[in-house]
Amino acid sequence: MEAAHKDLPKEVFVKPESIFTATISQFSGKLVNENTPEELKISSIFAVKPTESEESFKTVKVDSLCNGKITDNTPSEAIKTGYIVNINPVIDGYEKDWVSSISEWIKSED
Repeated sequence: MEAAHKDLPKEVFVKPESIFTATISQFSGKLVNENTPEELKISSIFAVKPTESEESFKTVKVDSLCNGKITDNTPSEAIKTGYIVNINPVIDGYEKDWVSSISEWIKSED
């Protein structure tokens, strides 16, 4: 493209008002929130302003020594942030009771 445009004057393009910039999750394509991991955040441009927010991640504190729940005995340096991922299957014919059972289990975890 540089060779094809080398003799043409440089033009400044103005972003149309109908174009939106937003930070979305690579995981879901929805707007990020405080639980979206930094490594999954990307900025992009859109012709339609995104309105739905990410709901796939729940932040949890984990005892990195045992990969379990934090207790009064957990050293502060062993407390790490982890994520529980809520995935809604898109496969036709999945067992809806199975999905709700998993969702209830996730909600019950600290």
